[in-house]
Amino acid sequence: MKNTLVNNKEKTENTKYKIMLLFAFILHIGVFIYFMVKKPINIDEAMTVLNANSLAKSGTDILGEKLPIYFDTWLHGGQSPFATYLVAIMIKLFGYSLFVTRVPMFVFSMLGLIAFYKFLKEVIPENETLINIAFCLACISPWHLYSSAFTLDCNFLPHIAMFGMYFLAKGINSTKSKYFVFSMLFFGLGFYCYILSAIIIPVLLAVLFLILLIKKKVSFKNTIISVITIFIVAIPFILQGLVQFGIIENLNFLGFSISKMPYYSRGSELKLNNILENLGEGIISLLFTDIYSFNAKGVNSFNFANSFGSVALLAGVITLILNKIRKRNDFGIFLKAVIISTLVSSATVCSLTFYATALYRYNIYNYIFIIISAYGIYSVSKLFKKPRFKEVTSLLVATSLIITTYCFAYYYKNDVINTNTFYTSSIEECLNYNKSNKNVTLVCVDEETNINSGQITERMIIDTLYHHINEKDFIDIEALLYKAGYFNNNDFSNLPKFTKDNSIEFKNPKEKIIEDYVIVYSPQLKNLKYDKNQYEIIDFGSFVVLNKK
Repeated sequence: MKNTLVNNKEKTENTKYKIMLLFAFILHIGVFIYFMVKKPINIDEAMTVLNANSLAKSGTDILGEKLPIYFDTWLHGGQSPFATYLVAIMIKLFGYSLFVTRVPMFVFSMLGLIAFYKFLKEVIPENETLINIAFCLACISPWHLYSSAFTLDCNFLPHIAMFGMYFLAKGINSTKSKYFVFSMLFFGLGFYCYILSAIIIPVLLAVLFLILLIKKKVSFKNTIISVITIFIVAIPFILQGLVQFGIIENLNFLGFSISKMPYYSRGSELKLNNILENLGEGIISLLFTDIYSFNAKGVNSFNFANSFGSVALLAGVITLILNKIRKRNDFGIFLKAVIISTLVSSATVCSLTFYATALYRYNIYNYIFIIISAYGIYSVSKLFKKPRFKEVTSLLVATSLIITTYCFAYYYKNDVINTNTFYTSSIEECLNYNKSNKNVTLVCVDEETNINSGQITERMIIDTLYHHINEKDFIDIEALLYKAGYFNNNDFSNLPKFTKDNSIEFKNPKEKIIEDYVIVYSPQLKNLKYDKNQYEIIDFGSFVVLNKK
């Protein structure tokens, strides 16, 4: 009789999980299709696809480097290899299309949800209600929905790390060494998903294993096995660092190129003088999650939850503190250690570097923040005479989906997305308008117009490359990125050629415009020299077209 009841309970729990997973799949498919139809392309996504397509065709990145371990094609910054090589394999197998390049991200997002559920079953197996709340919140998370539809390199990291967490939990529960190996394989892969993982993962795992060793939840043997495993997986990443710091020379490793990036300057983004300010902004982004959703930054800054989710997060944190004081234990040592290490790691990273326009940089922590939010809902629901788990969760789900739907619908309207240079939309429309197939001239952006002029010009270059992917022979890409982009020093003289046939060129903004078809950054138009009587002006948001009559 007892076995029958247990089996029936397991069947019921499994049915609930399958229903929620199906709901998540349908919801994510809907979002995926929506963004396939709208076709907004994030600028970092465009760069990933350009390198992946180049790898699939020639085995080199767009600058001609053979099978690089790290892509420095932004020159001052770069992109991690995991997403690029994954997309390159897809293009090699199925040919190039936007759909093909986005499928891997969608698949990993769904796999991440499955790993998250498995993780919950390992760390709080006795609390099915909390498991269901947490899993439900993950299924409708605005971050999760948004990230599943765009192939950004850093978007793979939270799902890869969640597999690492799942196997680590499995290893803690079973003490079997093989699970520690599997766990560190995934955490090691995380280094190849995003460069910031060089800080995130070591801090996270160091704090986590220190707590587990102190609490005697992990053996010294399995700790050593974990360290050795992640070290082996990270060897190419470590070698890249040694080359970059000039400790060793450029080398090939198993056929892959590891080369010094001479212009790389992302280290300068560490804001050591603003640690408290950075940390404060990070905390604000957690407690007021829609502060960036409802403004122009929203298209890059979808968070782990919407406003009611952040209230639940605060309730969860308060309950955890109160339980510590009262010596109540709703969570086991491992999950508490994961939460503490997540908070320490996230605080460390936010203190060193926080960018409101790029919250996706910190999305590795979102699954754990969702657990804390779920615990907040669980705790608040228990305050009623009759616990209101379904009602409170349903309210949060409904409000979250309404807010997310509004943001997706509003910020991805053509007239809105065209004003954001983080997306290729405006340049693409400018290029598409060229029905007569005239030669195209793009005017570089100067510092008088915008303090970030170099980055905007860089985006113009990448937008144009992406628009003409597989169509034109581009040359001197590196020289043009250096001369006109981040390092331009406001000097645009002697710009290199861009295409073999001279059908597309970049122009010094100080020279008079006489060409037939010119694309200009909108705020710069008033400063340029041109005969207004000879041109019609067509406005596409961030950029305008000067089309000679």
